[in-house]
Amino acid sequence: MQYSPDLIFILDQEGILVEINRACSSLLGYDVQELIGTSIKDLVYAADLDETLMLLDAIVGGSKSNYHENRLVHKTGSVIDVSWTIGWSEEDGYLFCVGRSGAANLKAEYSKVKEDFNIGRAQHHELTEHASGVLDMLDTDGGYIYAGGAINKRLGYSSEELIGQNVFDYIHRDDVKKFKEAWIKLNNLPLLQVPGYRFLAANGEWRWLETILSNQRYNPEVNAIILISQDITEQKKSWVKTEDSDQRFRSLFENNPDMVVYENKKGVILDVNRAAETIFGFERHELINRTPSAIFPAATLPLFYERLQEAAAGKQVNFEAEIEFRKTGKHVLDIKKIPVVVDEQLVGIFTVAKDITAVRQSFNIIKKQANKLNTIFESLTDAFFTLDRDWNLTYINSEFDRLLQTNKKENIGRKLWEVFPEEKNGVFYRHYKHAMETGAAAHFEAYLSRLNAWFEVKAFASEEGLSVYFSDITNRIIAQEELKKLSVVASKTHNGVIIADKSGVIEWVNDSFTHITEYTADEQYGKSIIDLFTGAGTLQENARHAVSKIISSSFFEAEVPFTAKSGRELWLEIGVTLIKDTEGSVTRYIVMISDITLQKQAILERNQFIEVLQSSNQSLHEFTHVVSHKLRSPVANILGLTSLFNLPDIDNATKEEVIDKLGTAAHNLDSVIRDLNHVLSLRDSFDLEKTNVQFDDVLNRVILLLQDQLTQSQVEIRRDFSLAPSVYAIEHYLLDIMYNLLNNAIKFQGSEEKPLVEVYTQAEEDFIVLVVKDNGIGFDLDKHRNDVFGMYKRFHSHVGGKGLGLYLVKTQVETMGGRISVNSKNGAGSKFEIYFRKIDK
Repeated sequence: MQYSPDLIFILDQEGILVEINRACSSLLGYDVQELIGTSIKDLVYAADLDETLMLLDAIVGGSKSNYHENRLVHKTGSVIDVSWTIGWSEEDGYLFCVGRSGAANLKAEYSKVKEDFNIGRAQHHELTEHASGVLDMLDTDGGYIYAGGAINKRLGYSSEELIGQNVFDYIHRDDVKKFKEAWIKLNNLPLLQVPGYRFLAANGEWRWLETILSNQRYNPEVNAIILISQDITEQKKSWVKTEDSDQRFRSLFENNPDMVVYENKKGVILDVNRAAETIFGFERHELINRTPSAIFPAATLPLFYERLQEAAAGKQVNFEAEIEFRKTGKHVLDIKKIPVVVDEQLVGIFTVAKDITAVRQSFNIIKKQANKLNTIFESLTDAFFTLDRDWNLTYINSEFDRLLQTNKKENIGRKLWEVFPEEKNGVFYRHYKHAMETGAAAHFEAYLSRLNAWFEVKAFASEEGLSVYFSDITNRIIAQEELKKLSVVASKTHNGVIIADKSGVIEWVNDSFTHITEYTADEQYGKSIIDLFTGAGTLQENARHAVSKIISSSFFEAEVPFTAKSGRELWLEIGVTLIKDTEGSVTRYIVMISDITLQKQAILERNQFIEVLQSSNQSLHEFTHVVSHKLRSPVANILGLTSLFNLPDIDNATKEEVIDKLGTAAHNLDSVIRDLNHVLSLRDSFDLEKTNVQFDDVLNRVILLLQDQLTQSQVEIRRDFSLAPSVYAIEHYLLDIMYNLLNNAIKFQGSEEKPLVEVYTQAEEDFIVLVVKDNGIGFDLDKHRNDVFGMYKRFHSHVGGKGLGLYLVKTQVETMGGRISVNSKNGAGSKFEIYFRKIDK
């Protein structure tokens, strides 16, 4: 098809050109890619357009008329005459059009065929329609019934040698299948092209032919297959070479990691590679025949059209652009537009774009980092400069100029020893040289005679040279001299002494400080006084507030808790004196510390004892009140009953009744006295020994004692002592406490849900907490809050009891130095929490 001298167009039903052969270049002046995707309307001369379109519609609709003549417009604007044979493929949905320019050759061929072969008028017409000087006619089996034309002579055959022979016998066996498939398809088509196939020449050589088959088997006046063939062997050889070159180019094109787009001078995309598909976010078929306006954002179009015009003028163009693509987001592209010129005519433009998004991002990051580093270096409180390995100053910050009274604009690029010639071979030079040669960091203090100042210097070597930080420590050197004098005096005292600079940073401590706190001088140098007294070694948060007040006065005293290095808890008395200069600015802190732990412990024990006495006194007052009330009733009964015996007329029956009631009153009195003795025995138990008691063991004993009640009431007991398995307590007191609380939980269980008692422990900072929680009937805590732990206080009358159990629990808890609390609601159960102090063994 590509090498046929005739125009071959394949159109879709809408008249759009989907495939064209290369004859369009020689006959119409257009490159193939310029016409693909365009409409046939753009090529037909205006005066012939309506007739052409009507004929195409008629052929698609089934018309048998397939010959047409019209005029096409050349690229230069000239008009050429074309004769067409047109066929419609229902299966493919395409119109197949073969056209030839001019009519002279047609007429000549017609005359030749008429002389060589005597056929009817209709046959003459058909032969004239398709003649090209290479015309043959075959029967339905492929046998030659006419062999006329130059092609047979070129193959070395005479007409007589071919007449009666079968065309399939001359076709290369590898191409027979292709030819037969076309032969079969021709049953449903008026016209079909067989692309390049091999045909045996008379000399045994295989020649490449290209053939158009015209189906005239159903034309009774012809009843043959007409072949129009031409020898394309030389073109095929040339094409193979071209194809090889094209394949190499295509491989480079497709596998190029950069985006490559081939476009015409209007910017219409004719081809793209895979990298372009990735960047655009579209597949190749979606991009072909698209214009820049359909792909690029509107904001970038002016730039692209401007560069396109430059490339269309024959100039290679380079530029960068940041583009926000709809599907793939923002890309930064380095773009080259390369014009493609053939025979001094622009045939297209290659656009090659490298995605430098990552490079640009890296560059921006590096730029930002450089600016950030410059900002950091400029904001350093230390002076900073860098040297290359030739001692040239490559960077100087503002603090360098301020301290050394220089100008960096004048000194960048100069050798350091040209700026400070007096220091060549001095202390600074020796340290810098050693760092440069060994790669080891240098840290030293040195005196600069020019400024009568001391500097602390840190130098770090690298492949590029040295990075040097330094700060003015002149005041520190002077202060150290003064500190030596102060330390001589401070070392003689038994109190701890701390000397700190104006920022509160510790410079020196004496041996007594170490003796008290167990921290050595080396462990405290460079640390803050505030951190020392308010860090991990602090027991109370208020110490921070106390020490922080130091800065607001000339002298300050405070008592603060402190944890020694070994973990010992101490109380320290600190006194802070501020040393100020003539301008009133603080220059130093002198801190005196004394260990007052023993005094504090004595005070704490005294206060605890007073607290116990006050609690005992309050309980005794309550106890006395209850005793007087509980004893008065039975005693009054006894006195009243005994007075009845003095009545003169009392009979024996009355006396027996009186005696019986006296016994009841005496029994009640005895019960009260027993309760009181039990309470008094608890209050006299301060000297009972506390031991490490396991909660599990105690609960097991209580469950054993209450086994009958638990079985009868079906109470479920859940326990969890994992957080605190044991406590230091009086064992039988703990047994009584658990017994009373569980006994109450059983007695006051609810009726709505299964009885449940939870017994568990918690660990708090200074306490171990025993929790006993039930889901029983509870009580109104707001109403009975003040009577919960009172003697003989009861809140439910339907259950028997004296109202003494919770009073005894509270008494036993407080006797062991603890406390008890309760939370309860009517119908929602009760929760008791007993707090035992954590104590040493």
